[in-house]
Amino acid sequence: MFFFSRREYSVKEGDSIEVAILRHDSSRAASVRVATSSKTAKEEDYVPIDKILFFGIDENYKSVEVFAKKDYITEGDEFFTLQLLAIESNTIGYPSIATVRIIDMPMSDSSATSS
Repeated sequence: MFFFSRREYSVKEGDSIEVAILRHDSSRAASVRVATSSKTAKEEDYVPIDKILFFGIDENYKSVEVFAKKDYITEGDEFFTLQLLAIESNTIGYPSIATVRIIDMPMSDSSATSS
């Protein structure tokens, strides 16, 4: 059974985070597909993911790196999801969907200089 380690993640514009995928039964090799889906964030706000993760015997942890693009537009926080999709007879557990919040970093926040 595959599942995300958390239901919600946050990442600042221009930054990245690691999202963990776990599984309960590691007695055999297995695979799971992980894919992003837009909500209020558009694909130009983040780097889309659609990949298959291969877990070997006794392997119960993998992660994917999620990148949020910096757009220099004040627009408020935006959201997209990651979803686990079954391959062959593998089971998907809870949570199977993780929501990622992109924290808006307006130009004034990122252009501040220290003295």
